[in-house]
Parts: sequence; structure tokens; C-alpha cells
Amino acid sequence: MTSLLNAFLGIGAVSFACLVVLLVALRVNVRYCLHAAGRMDDPDFLPTLEGLTNSSSRRIHAFELLTETAGIYAAMVAAIAAAQRTVTLETYLFWSGQVADTFVEALCDRARAGVAVKLLFDADGSRHLSRATVKQLRAAGCELRFFRPFRWRQPVQYNHRTHRKLLVIDGVVGFTGGIGVADMWLGPPPWLEVMARLEGGVVGILQGAFFQNWVIAGGALDLGPRYFPVIQDDLAKPLGMVTNSAPIWGDSMVRLLYYAAICSSQRQLWLMSPYFLPGEDTIEALCERARAGVDVRLVVPGPARDKSLPYFASRRLYGDLLEAGVQIYEYQPAMLHAKAMVVDGRWCTFGSTNFDPRSFFLNSELNVSVTDPQVAAAFLAFFEGALARSERVTLAAWRTRPLHDRLIGALGMVIRDQL
Repeated sequence: MTSLLNAFLGIGAVSFACLVVLLVALRVNVRYCLHAAGRMDDPDFLPTLEGLTNSSSRRIHAFELLTETAGIYAAMVAAIAAAQRTVTLETYLFWSGQVADTFVEALCDRARAGVAVKLLFDADGSRHLSRATVKQLRAAGCELRFFRPFRWRQPVQYNHRTHRKLLVIDGVVGFTGGIGVADMWLGPPPWLEVMARLEGGVVGILQGAFFQNWVIAGGALDLGPRYFPVIQDDLAKPLGMVTNSAPIWGDSMVRLLYYAAICSSQRQLWLMSPYFLPGEDTIEALCERARAGVDVRLVVPGPARDKSLPYFASRRLYGDLLEAGVQIYEYQPAMLHAKAMVVDGRWCTFGSTNFDPRSFFLNSELNVSVTDPQVAAAFLAFFEGALARSERVTLAAWRTRPLHDRLIGALGMVIRDQL
């Protein structure tokens, strides 16, 4: 019996290794090489960036940066409760618990009141959602679909998830960022997170992104004014550029956005990511900017991380960055889950996209970029608060990190494309 069990375990291990090799081999390896970089203050740079990344821009009439976890949930639930015509919600994580119960109550109430409620949950990310909750939502009139459940005829597709976080109310109010619907974000202590509440024409682009994956999940397309009301752009308001990324394109539009933004920085480049596993081209760009005198700072998780393998794999990459003068800080109080970048105090981007191969090549992701000194100042204040609660990684400490740090990091780099 023991030998039979060992044989099955051996076959399973070999099969898993072959699957990992296959999935890695399927990825298109694109290495960026920049001939000349623009600047954020060049009048032609932002239109070029929009075209380069296949993005769309509309005006943001109102912008509110949300960084306190309980407050983020409260703002989203309040917006749902105020819905009059439509609610569309797309998310990766939706786990049964206290937070989910609050959302479910508001969603069911609106559906029973005649509001059209469409919910798109990732089939993998929502695996901890109870069947009772699913029945409750559907019984109230919510249309709930799951993105890419496992199918034997298309097993590789299961590796491509939707990681977007989108909530659109009546086609006029939108939320996006990095938070999922799960109790773990509340802590204690609460995770460090970023979401934004948006109004204006940019919300129509978020709504369109929702319907892109909705139809993939088998939902009916509705392009009527209930979901897409006419919103006249106020030309005095800042532009919001929405960058959509999906694995069907072979390379990530958000990765290209990040790379071009890094290369354009002249004075300041502050970057925050919960999972930091960039390619060699991006590491070289960060090092080049730091050597050119740009204030390059990277804020990443510390001991309160949620996953150890990506953390130690990420630490293997610190050497060249630290030697070039990049400042690396590890956030101490809780898990850092925010994804944001600020360039030269005037341009910023945020959303669902991590700085890792899974976000770049396997997931559906979405980022919003804003060119506005006031919005950038709000993000810089958020960064400064995080930096005050972080510990800086020194080159000397990195070189003397313990053996287990190195070994786990080496293992993580072997399967980095799936992290």
C-alpha cells in the first residue's frame, strides 16, 4: 500500500512539474527596449501613452481616494444602497463572512426593489463563497455569473482569472482599485489598500470593461442608457485614462504602461506593490532612473505578508536595485495590498495590477491613470504614511539575509510565472 501511495505521489509530482513547464512555455516573453523616453510634462507624451497601451481617456468630474479598509467597504455598500437603476460588480475575491454579508444584504435589497443587479465573481477567487449565499443572491433577483469555471475541455483557460475590482452604480458612479470582498482585509490590523470613487465620463469606460468579461461569462450585453447614460465631459476636469489588460493580447498593456512611466520619470518615482516580480527590462529601467538621480522608492510587504513564496522570490531581485540607489521599504503593521505609482508629483496610476507575471500575462486587470497635481498629492500623502510605518532594506542587510530566505526565494523564482 505504501509503495502504491508513493507511486501515485510521484506521478502527481511529475504531472504538476510538467504542467508548470507547459504553462511557462506558453507565455510570450517580450523584452522591452526603449530608444528614447518622453516626459510627463511633454504635451505629446500622454496621448502617445494612451495609444501605446490601447487605453481610453475621459474626464473625472469627482475623485475620492479611499485608503481606510472599513471606510472603503462602507463607501461601496452605501453606493449600492443608493442605486436607482443598475449595479454591476466584478471582483476576484468574494468570500463568505461579515463583509460579504453586508454586501449581500445591500445587493439583495436593491434587486428586490427592481434595480438590475449584475454580479461577476471569479470562479477561483470566489471558491469560499457559500452555496447558501449564491442561492440568496439569485432568489432576490441578482444575476450572478462566475468567470471561467473549470472545464475539462479547456483546462488551461482556468489559469486565466479576472483580477479586476469594479463597482459601477447607475452608470455614473464607479469604484476601482485593489480590494476584495473578504474579512481578512479588516485584520486586525487592517490591510493597507487603495480604492477610488469616481464620477464623470471615465465611469462609462469602467462599465464597458465590466461587460467585456460579462459576455465571456455568458451574460447578455446591454448597451442601453440604463448602463451607459450620456455624460458630458467637463473639459476643466482632469483626464482619467483606463488601461485594460487581458491575456488574449499576449503581452500586458499595464506592464507596458508601467515601463513607459518609469522611463519617463525625471525627479520622482514612487511605486507600491504587494507582489514585486518584474522582468529584467523593468529592473534595468528602475536602476537607470535611480542612477540618473531620480528619487526611486519601492514600498512592498514586510513580515505581515499573506504569501511567503512571492515575498522571498521578490527579495532575490533587490541586489541590483539597492546597488543602483533604489530605496526599498517593507511595510510593517499589516499586509500591504495596494498597487500604485506616482511620477514627478503630477501623474499617478492605481488599480488591480500587481507587479508580477500573473497580473501581466495571466489575469484580466485594469488600471486608472490620472494626470493632476491634486490627485498625485493625495497619493503622495498616502505613500508618506506608509513609508512612516515601514523599514528600509539596506544593501548590507540584504547581503547577509538568512539561508531560508535565499532557498525559498530560489524556489519561488522557478515558478515565478504562476505566482
